[in-house]
Amino acid sequence: MSKNKTYLLVALIVLALGGATFYIIKKQAFKHRAQVTSTEGTNCETETKSMNFSSRYMEGVIDEGKEYEVMLNYDKCQPYQPGDLVVYHPGNSPEPIVRWLRAVGGDEFEAVYHRNSHNWNIRINGDWLEYKDGKYSFGSDSKPLILLYQEDHNGKLVDNDILLFAEHSPGYGDSGQYGVLSSKDIIGKIIIPEESK
Repeated sequence: MSKNKTYLLVALIVLALGGATFYIIKKQAFKHRAQVTSTEGTNCETETKSMNFSSRYMEGVIDEGKEYEVMLNYDKCQPYQPGDLVVYHPGNSPEPIVRWLRAVGGDEFEAVYHRNSHNWNIRINGDWLEYKDGKYSFGSDSKPLILLYQEDHNGKLVDNDILLFAEHSPGYGDSGQYGVLSSKDIIGKIIIPEESK
């Protein structure tokens, strides 16, 4: 092998190792502890992680490139509640996404088709799911996955089943697209800065 090829090979190896090291450090440079009061009223310790996310379908809530503190495994201390802003990892996505938790086990829902607009709206515990631009809508003329669950379970979520929705409809990577989801795929709860509330 010539000297130039050897130098080139060494340079490529150094670049690859440097990139891998940067990636690992970026992924791991996050952990610190936070205290949460558990459902029993005792202090419960959880880890937090600084993360940034794509703002796709969450404009106005998540700023692209901004770091957010995420309480990992928050449900070990407190159950997730409707209205929580959570980080979720859907099976087909390489990166976690942020969505609003809108319903949990025990909640009732109903997906309703609207012929005029050729889409679906959803009612949770009797109230329409609404956002700034009106009722949250999703889907098309065909039956969405959420309807299959509704028919099988009489519109009532069982333990560990949840409904997640984006800030804007029709969303992506939410229950309008994937139907009922599992709380086991929630990574954590975002700590919303006071100025954003």
